[in-house]
Amino acid sequence: MKVVVRPSELSGNIMAPASKSAMQRACAASLLSKRKVIIHNHGKSNDDKAAMEIIKRLGASIIEVDGETIEIESSF
Repeated sequence: MKVVVRPSELSGNIMAPASKSAMQRACAASLLSKRKVIIHNHGKSNDDKAAMEIIKRLGASIIEVDGETIEIESSF
């Protein structure tokens, strides 16, 4: 078998799976932020949900924009 590879260009988007540790860090950082934080492709694991519940109880408001994006505002 003979294969020929020629230079070419690729384009498009790849969505990486959400990382639990990155999501938990983003929640913690958003709690301390004075600005609205927007997280795309947020995690949906039980650990991620627990992290969001914790920051809610600490004063953050979380609005789910669509199934893949959340907005977090903190009153901290």
